[in-house]
Amino acid sequence: MNIKSCPVESSKEIHIVGKTFTFRHHPRLLNNFLDDMLRKHNGFLAGSFAVYHFRELANAKLEWRPNDIDVYFRTEEDFNSGVEQVKKMLGISDTTSLETKPYMGESIRALTFNLGGMAIQLIKAMFGPIEEILGTFDFTNSKCAISINADGQPIFTYEEELPRLLSGEMVKYRRQTNLKFETEEERKVYATANLKRLEKYFDRFPKGFVDETSREHVIHQYAWDLNYQTQYSRWSLGHLVSMLAEGDLEELILFYPLGGDWKKAFDTKGESLKSSGNNVWHHKIAVVDIPF
Repeated sequence: MNIKSCPVESSKEIHIVGKTFTFRHHPRLLNNFLDDMLRKHNGFLAGSFAVYHFRELANAKLEWRPNDIDVYFRTEEDFNSGVEQVKKMLGISDTTSLETKPYMGESIRALTFNLGGMAIQLIKAMFGPIEEILGTFDFTNSKCAISINADGQPIFTYEEELPRLLSGEMVKYRRQTNLKFETEEERKVYATANLKRLEKYFDRFPKGFVDETSREHVIHQYAWDLNYQTQYSRWSLGHLVSMLAEGDLEELILFYPLGGDWKKAFDTKGESLKSSGNNVWHHKIAVVDIPF
């Protein structure tokens, strides 16, 4: 992974006065909170929120807006101090019992709450330096962070390939293989959420894969996710069909315990989708090179 950095001042979405920065179109309460997380608690913003504000530097016109903000921390102590500020701000004494807004819940991955109309996630599943955290991301398209440097100025840290992926509206994906689950239910919950996440990225970056490895990793992840679903949607099967090459289905059945029911669903829904031409992804998803 090749990491680069640059000042955020090039982004028209971020307003800087001295050492204070604010995100345009967001309320003061949210901006003050994010500034505190970065300055007082050594946190950084990473993922789609950072990517969206980076888009101008990549000469990309993104047709989507982020629906949440992920805040990462370098150490568990930083995370805990950030949580304490959140609890005081929201008037929460016991974060495990309150299930109503503005607090929305806690999972093994993050503490989530609503602030200024945005879902904020304080990530607790991993801690570490920015480069290390970005290195765990499966989509290179999301490898971007906003943080405060040693001089107190906000900066972007990003994967070198990110600008061409954004401007080309293409996907680069490397599957995570080190995930650990304690129970079957955890696998099902992850698979359902991850399937929606994959499709979200295909919608955001519809021009195909940047390399063959991305396609191979995605179809394996798709098969793994679908294996834990109780129902197979026409949309999900259509996506998978559009990405398969000759021999892929047989390979997937060897790798995953998909079973006869899955094969039957694929044959009846998937093949009809492929032959009917109604699946737009059959035309959009293709392995091509970006002319950069």
